[in-house]
Amino acid sequence: MFEDHSNFKTQDYFLLDLSISDKYEAGAHSFAEHLRNVADRITQYQNFFKEFVKYTSRANQTNKSMQKALELTLSIPQRVRDLVYTNNILQYPGDTSKLGRLIRHDLFEVAEGEEAKKDCYVFLFKNKLMITKRNDSSTPITYTHLATIRLDKYTVSTHPLYEDTITLRPNELGLPSFSLKPKDATASEYVKKAWMKDITEEKEAYGPEEGGPPRKKVKSPPAISPTGSSTSIYSGGSGSVDWST
Repeated sequence: MFEDHSNFKTQDYFLLDLSISDKYEAGAHSFAEHLRNVADRITQYQNFFKEFVKYTSRANQTNKSMQKALELTLSIPQRVRDLVYTNNILQYPGDTSKLGRLIRHDLFEVAEGEEAKKDCYVFLFKNKLMITKRNDSSTPITYTHLATIRLDKYTVSTHPLYEDTITLRPNELGLPSFSLKPKDATASEYVKKAWMKDITEEKEAYGPEEGGPPRKKVKSPPAISPTGSSTSIYSGGSGSVDWST
């Protein structure tokens, strides 16, 4: 009963808000001002839902719909920031809109096996690590896909000799090993620790429990994606390798 009433009041709030929005005169605001208005409006919605969730919780009333609405409004700014990167990933052998939340991204010196290091821009998505070549000369900046690794197929650890370097060792034959060293030497310790923390959390979320099945269902990927023609990140972007889904 209470939640039905809350849904009704929420609809009233949005209808009132929309009626006010309709009163804006065409051309009265610049594009930048309209963008600020959108950001301000989302913040207003977030504050509204936060207050509603707080007071319904205090009253021991059901607020699932309000909680979902709050989560949605909180996710919008993050999603917009993610699209700045994912919309500009080139030659990815899949749908970039299905990559999910972008957890972290940084510039690394990446080495595959015993090969020489190569500057690569690396993205961390849920259970996936994507290695790309950043193209700074393009506008906007683009990222050419080189390889995508499924984290539950790898053992991730700190390099035994270099504390600022992350190593990825395959758990199956036929997959390459990688090492990643943050490019920014002044922040390498912080960047490495932050990546290790997030990678560990992703592996715990998607990796198999000891003696049990995987925590989350994941597809068994091919070693190389059908669209890829290369088996190395050193191909210069002529082909994409996908050790993922």
